[in-house]
Amino acid sequence: MEPIGDSIKQGQEQRTRNIKHLKQFVLGLLSASAIILNWWLIREAMFSDAGAGYWAWPILATGVWIVLVSFFALINPDRWTFFTFNAAGLVAYLVLMPRDIYVFIGGILFFLISLLFQARLQEEEKNQLNFSIRRTLGNSQAIMTYGILVMVGFMLYSNIQLDFRRDPEAFYQRMAQTAVKGLPYVSRSGASFNLNQSMGEFFRRQAEGQYPEFNQVSAAQQRALTSSIRDEFSRQFGIDADENVSLRVAMVEVVTERLRETLGRYERFFPLVFTFLVIALLRTVTFVFNWAVLILSWLMFRFLLAVRFFRLEKQTVEVEKLEI
Repeated sequence: MEPIGDSIKQGQEQRTRNIKHLKQFVLGLLSASAIILNWWLIREAMFSDAGAGYWAWPILATGVWIVLVSFFALINPDRWTFFTFNAAGLVAYLVLMPRDIYVFIGGILFFLISLLFQARLQEEEKNQLNFSIRRTLGNSQAIMTYGILVMVGFMLYSNIQLDFRRDPEAFYQRMAQTAVKGLPYVSRSGASFNLNQSMGEFFRRQAEGQYPEFNQVSAAQQRALTSSIRDEFSRQFGIDADENVSLRVAMVEVVTERLRETLGRYERFFPLVFTFLVIALLRTVTFVFNWAVLILSWLMFRFLLAVRFFRLEKQTVEVEKLEI
């Protein structure tokens, strides 16, 4: 009877191990599938004509992937298995993304950060007396968020650099448009600096302000005074001021020319500066994303616990204490 009992026990233990390995494989496959989908969505958002609203999809996919890879790292103690699934994601990244050295560097750094993430996560879990989603995953998942920012930074630099080489004038115009939008808020001219008015209206208001007798003189004299204002404007800013275009268009042209004269010698640094500005802006809102991922992790954990994919077990652990 004893050998039969041992055989049954061994069979049960083998089935338990098989089920455990199957669950690890399924979770690893899901995490690898999620990151491949994420690469495709990021590529479409970064290197195609998709609008800004399209970024909601890669952001959502990134959050889901971080949750899945967090659980996979927790239930899979074998680092080589984790390495293999992440390497599959890296290969997919290199296949899907444009062939560019900066994009390649970003992918490699992200892959290395993901290995650091697994080590940190397992260390956090080992040092906790009781399993807690917030304590175990909170700090570790932030590492993956920064890994994503590093990767996106290199991709963004590559994209901006290519765009700048293709059409540097567009960058000057974007900076000029941004600067011109703020002019009404810093101008003391009030209504005369309405950017939607035509240049003809702007010149007339300037003439009225400079010549108190403007409205008392004849129409011919008014045209002469307005023309003198227009000529002075053209001479001062070096553009041919068309009275039919809006003040906004004219000021964008003026600011663009001034920026080109001032910053032209530093053009090669533009892609790097733009990249740092965008990443710095994203960095300020990462805490919102981290909290959203943590909440999603808790919801998925409760679901997987309810369907018995996970289970919590009490274990006896040894601790170190100082004695004399």
